[in-house]
Amino acid sequence: IRGIYRTASGEVYVSSNGSSTAILNRLGGEELATAPGLLRVLDGERGYDPDFYVPLSDLVGGRTGSDVLPLPDGRIIFSVLDEELADITDATSPLDVCQLDAWRYYTIDLDETEAPGATATQVTAWPPKDCLSSFIEFEERLFFVDQREDSGALVDFSNPDQPLAALTVPATGVFFRSVARMR
Repeated sequence: IRGIYRTASGEVYVSSNGSSTAILNRLGGEELATAPGLLRVLDGERGYDPDFYVPLSDLVGGRTGSDVLPLPDGRIIFSVLDEELADITDATSPLDVCQLDAWRYYTIDLDETEAPGATATQVTAWPPKDCLSSFIEFEERLFFVDQREDSGALVDFSNPDQPLAALTVPATGVFFRSVARMR
């Protein structure tokens, strides 16, 4: 499980698998890992909705998607491997794929995910990046920790309609290696 989140209407969505299993699925097929997707528990129910399972690849034309996170406005955001930016061969390792600056972000309203032919929208205001970031949700804002060799940045992901806003930590030996959820 990658994440669990509740909508304003009380439905609970569960996203399966992060980037590592998505990459394994892309490199080796489902015999290595299952495809990332969304499950739903309807308000007042105690089990998954048997009529709802949405593979992320269905929302992005069959491409590799992973790492679903909720946005404060009822949408979800997830990363998608843009293979036009990636040189993937038989010798490519999962870590190689993760380190490529070839992951783009897409959003879709949770209410639209079960519509036939539903398609997520690419976040064009943000550049492609690798998938080595850690994410955290705090007081209805979404942040990720971008880890680079010479610096780290805490980036506000709360509004995919705006350019990324980073609080950069200069190369002082301070790195964000993990995050914890605060309440």
